[in-house]
Amino acid sequence: MLTKYNKWLNKLVDLAAGTLLCLLVFSFFNTGHAKNNECPTKPVILTDQFSILDDSSRSLTIEQVSSPDFFQEFNKNKQGRINLGLSNSAHWVRIDSSLFFDCEQEWFLLFSWGQQDYINFYWQENNSWHQVVTGAKHSYSSRQIKDRKFWFHIPDLSKNHSPYFIRLEGKQTMLLMSLWNQDILSLYSSSFQLAFGIYLGILVGFIFYNLCVFFSLRDTSYLYYVIYLISIALVVADSQGLTMQYLWSDKPEWSARFSSSCLLLSTISYLSFVSKFLNSLSFSPKSHRLIRFYIKILLTFLCVSFFYTSTVVAIIIPALVTIGFSLSIITIAISIKSNYRPAIFVGLANIIILGGMFWTATILSGIFPIEIHSDYEGMWWTVHLIFPVSILLEAILLSLALASRIKLLKQENLLVQQKLVTSKERLSSQLIAAQDNAQKILAADLHDGIGQNLMVINNRINRLRHVELTPKMLKQVGFIADITQQTIHDVRGLAHHLHPHQLDKLGLSVALETLAHSTLKDAGISLDCLIETVDDLVSKENSLHLYRVTQEALKNIQAHANADQVSIQLASDDTSVNLIICDNGNGIQGAWFEQKDYSRAFGLSSMQERVQLMGGIIDISNRQPKGLALAVSVWLDKITERRGVVIDRRQKMTNYTDTKMQKR
Repeated sequence: MLTKYNKWLNKLVDLAAGTLLCLLVFSFFNTGHAKNNECPTKPVILTDQFSILDDSSRSLTIEQVSSPDFFQEFNKNKQGRINLGLSNSAHWVRIDSSLFFDCEQEWFLLFSWGQQDYINFYWQENNSWHQVVTGAKHSYSSRQIKDRKFWFHIPDLSKNHSPYFIRLEGKQTMLLMSLWNQDILSLYSSSFQLAFGIYLGILVGFIFYNLCVFFSLRDTSYLYYVIYLISIALVVADSQGLTMQYLWSDKPEWSARFSSSCLLLSTISYLSFVSKFLNSLSFSPKSHRLIRFYIKILLTFLCVSFFYTSTVVAIIIPALVTIGFSLSIITIAISIKSNYRPAIFVGLANIIILGGMFWTATILSGIFPIEIHSDYEGMWWTVHLIFPVSILLEAILLSLALASRIKLLKQENLLVQQKLVTSKERLSSQLIAAQDNAQKILAADLHDGIGQNLMVINNRINRLRHVELTPKMLKQVGFIADITQQTIHDVRGLAHHLHPHQLDKLGLSVALETLAHSTLKDAGISLDCLIETVDDLVSKENSLHLYRVTQEALKNIQAHANADQVSIQLASDDTSVNLIICDNGNGIQGAWFEQKDYSRAFGLSSMQERVQLMGGIIDISNRQPKGLALAVSVWLDKITERRGVVIDRRQKMTNYTDTKMQKR
């Protein structure tokens, strides 16, 4: 299931990279400018075409600022600054009507800073001033043109030659103003909707992917990441004015609370994600405790910001967010030092998002003066897209970190499974060796202890035959002697079954041939043996395993196969020793057997386990028209590259056996 998720993640990453590339190409090539007295082919950025007046008392009226007495009070924006920083003053902007072009089209003034609290747009008509009052503190219905940004329709230029005035008031003031005609507005509006739709679609794709991974793995780090993506996507949507447009158009006071809450929630979820994902509790307990303490502080401010908004809170929250992301650097650095590969992606993502936050903070606070450029795409990237793009790049890198972690977990699980298999094989080998050793000791005790005692008893009973006894007593003595002799025979057979002493004395080849003849002779089954001498090629331990496999196979044939012909072959080549046992019996039926699931049959399972301990392979299959074939190959040097040669030789041996048995 995770492999499927990883394929989808790769597609999402490719889509995100392709989208960013398309946006860059679009921004690079879409650079048409207007010549003098021609209609422009793109928005016109207002740079030094306006003047600014600082109203620290916030009491000036339009009649005052439009009077000749205040004309010299306005300062020309020669440097093209757009960020006036944090201020409690009101600002008046005067725009000369002479800058408008002479083309016969409707014109619109766009004020792009969506977080401006209060905006009053003034124009003079018939010697009286008219105004449009709007802003982030006003309801959505106050906007002259219903859009996420603030648009103002410019009256007919042929009837008006007086300047336009804009009064701005709020915690932060950004002079992001541009002129649009109807054609440009239609073109850029559709382009923005497409680009931003793709942007949000990529974020939603990452959200659903990681949510599916969370439900699959039940790992809370993925849940924290999903919460982070959702909250940061809402922050971007709010910065673009979409929450005001679609969620609470009549409740503007919710916008500031919502933005602050989402910022704090994104920081809380990000710190929780980093702490859980990088396992800070194990790698760095001190940084883990610090992060948990800071999360509690953020939770406190989250509650405060939802019920209380002010300029102080607006300043503190971005600082808290920046500090929170900076704290994660400690845990990330420790994880990278510990050679935890996914931490590299998290570190890169953290650098990118901190860079985007720093850039946005410098723009909003006015610490570094940002100049307006006449290129609309450049201004748009500078002011509006740096932070959203940094978020998208961060989401891609964090998703790569999660994918890297999944890969790492797979490798760790595979390593654990290999260790478990090795431990299981070692344990099985030890258990089987202990069992064989116990059987060897028991067989020796039966043969040398009980067997010898029975021989003494049998000799003493036979001496009684030469003593003068009554016929009845002689009969009883004979009966006891026969039982004693049978018991001696049974004890010897049991001792041989527990441990084949012939294997130790005569070797594997002779022991297998003796075993086959002794087992099948009493059952009336015809035997064909083709056994080579391989004693020098097989260790004592593997010799015992091969003997037990053969013993189990012959016992099964005798008990269940209903066969009258059996063939045993033992041969060697350059790479392996091959044992093949075939019969013409009933075979084995059942889906479990076709699937090679030998765990349902104890005898087959024990044979498979012994072959695995030898490092060989075993194959049990039904023969045509009837019968069963068991083939075992044990590598001489544990080299498996020539397995095909061994299997081919084993197939030839099986075919030879089939032909010989058919002739019979």
